[in-house]
Amino acid sequence: MALSNQEIFERGIKLKNQILNKKGVYANGEYIIPDSRTHFEEQGANIQMISLATDLPEIKGTGDVESFKNFLFENNFLEIIQKLEYELYKKGVYALGFSETQGIKLGEILEYRKTLSGKLLYLKVKTNTIKSHNRTYDVIEEWDMENNLGYVREYVYNPLNNITLKASDFFQNYKQTIWDGSFIPYVVFKNRADEKADIQIADKSLFQMLDVKLKALMLDTFYSSPIPAVAWNQGNLADKVINALFSQDGDRIVKFSTTEFMSFQKPLEIIQVASESASIMANIDNIKQWIKTYLMFKKDTGDFGTKNMHTAEVQQFNSDFEDYIETKANLRQVYYKNFFQMLASLFPGVVIESVIVVGSTQWLEQKAKKALANQNGVIINQGSKEQPEKESLENE
Repeated sequence: MALSNQEIFERGIKLKNQILNKKGVYANGEYIIPDSRTHFEEQGANIQMISLATDLPEIKGTGDVESFKNFLFENNFLEIIQKLEYELYKKGVYALGFSETQGIKLGEILEYRKTLSGKLLYLKVKTNTIKSHNRTYDVIEEWDMENNLGYVREYVYNPLNNITLKASDFFQNYKQTIWDGSFIPYVVFKNRADEKADIQIADKSLFQMLDVKLKALMLDTFYSSPIPAVAWNQGNLADKVINALFSQDGDRIVKFSTTEFMSFQKPLEIIQVASESASIMANIDNIKQWIKTYLMFKKDTGDFGTKNMHTAEVQQFNSDFEDYIETKANLRQVYYKNFFQMLASLFPGVVIESVIVVGSTQWLEQKAKKALANQNGVIINQGSKEQPEKESLENE
């Protein structure tokens, strides 16, 4: 008995709903949406961390400097500065401080003011995030040399519900931080002189373009899958075709009954669509290279379409990256010296005279004197090897 138009329509709707609700990577858009901006930000933060915080700063001074260094070691200072570099890359500005009771600590800067000479007058920092009674609170410190000399305002704040509680009402056995008001025991660290987070350097449209291309690549398998064209008005022929093409558990053979075969001249036709993966991936590579250039990432030979480049040639392409890291390291050197000189107030007789940070100009000069080549295999100090040979010939 032939189906009525209403029955055919209802079966069509039912089949459509079955396809849309089918479990799988592409069902109902259930796939991870690309977020290239976050990826590059995370990658850049880790690169900065391993470039600028692989070792403790070299400290020289007078007095019991060894005790000072041991204090840094006992306070896990290397771990602290690695976290500092990670946060600086993302936030643009961060604070490194200390207290006699809590030791060395980090703080996310919410607000600060300085004099023209650079002395810190006001600082508001978030030092921690804690959970209590299913609520998340930020632990805030406020240091104000103009209005609140003698004590530090400490409180917790829940940004979701806009709740502020005094630290004395929130923490058990809380003790008010006593402060002599002579200086704020924090140093403001800037990622760059302009306090920008690195991810802000690259135009947002580049990440948007990359996300579009990554999404297209993810969906290319779906769009280039074979499309079945089925002549059908009754029975379960369409279901059998869909299961044969797209189900891993189904029968790969589509069986036609004699009635189905006789009813239609061409009951099944497979339409194949060409894949665009190759061109999409080429576009992705180009956009990634643009972003890496803007963010001053280190490049490898794959970025130049060849793997036959000499290490010295690659070194030339990475000169921007190395100069950028050196500039940041020189800036860090100033901040660390200020911090160590401030921290030395806890160590009678200790005077910090110089600080050398990994990646700075002074650090590179020291390494150049000790090594004939840098870590990329490029000769950087060949003259120091040739000089003794020249002198020996002259003596002969």
